[in-house]
Amino acid sequence: MPRKAAREAAVCLVYQRSMGGEGGIDDYCAQAGDVFLSDEDRAYLLDVLDGVEKNAARIDEQIGNYAVNWKLSRMPRVDAAILRVAIYELLFRDDIPEGVSANEAVGLAKQYSGEQAAKFINGVLGKLIRDNAIDKRGTAGST
Repeated sequence: MPRKAAREAAVCLVYQRSMGGEGGIDDYCAQAGDVFLSDEDRAYLLDVLDGVEKNAARIDEQIGNYAVNWKLSRMPRVDAAILRVAIYELLFRDDIPEGVSANEAVGLAKQYSGEQAAKFINGVLGKLIRDNAIDKRGTAGST
């Protein structure tokens, strides 16, 4: 499974859990037509699902900081799931380039939520990336 497909699976599972679902990776693969997961794909999915859950407060705080005029509780859950996966990758996965996380999130937003959502998600992630780049240079405080 390409990383793009694994990322889409992660978003679907984060979304499913936000709706009260309890299905795991194997259930998702069965529903998606017996998708084959390599050990690397499974490790990525487990890391993202576990990481989003364990770091939910920090991730949701970042969404609140950067989603201007939007409360997370009023945001479409699919958009929130896309943002949660992307922000987890941006903050905790140094092996994934920032641009890749952002571009994949925008693509998923177009696919699942539409052009307006894609623009919104692009704006949120763009601001987060810019601020984190400043933080890494040591010229601004962390958010």
